[in-house]
Amino acid sequence: MAAGVPPQGTTAVLLASSQVDWFGPFPSSDMFGQMGLAQSTHLKYMLYNGWAIVVANIILFALLFQILV
Repeated sequence: MAAGVPPQGTTAVLLASSQVDWFGPFPSSDMFGQMGLAQSTHLKYMLYNGWAIVVANIILFALLFQILV
């Protein structure tokens, strides 16, 4: 237990932060690569989708954190 945080809490934070970084609040090279493969020019909708996933992940991991800790 580091700084009073149990292993379950540390695991939840690591999982949540990796998900938030992947979908990100800002466009990344991964997002542009996926858009290029799909021949899409709708960056705005990709960002909206990413933000929706980030918000859902934060809410779900907050609930998970409350259950585990």
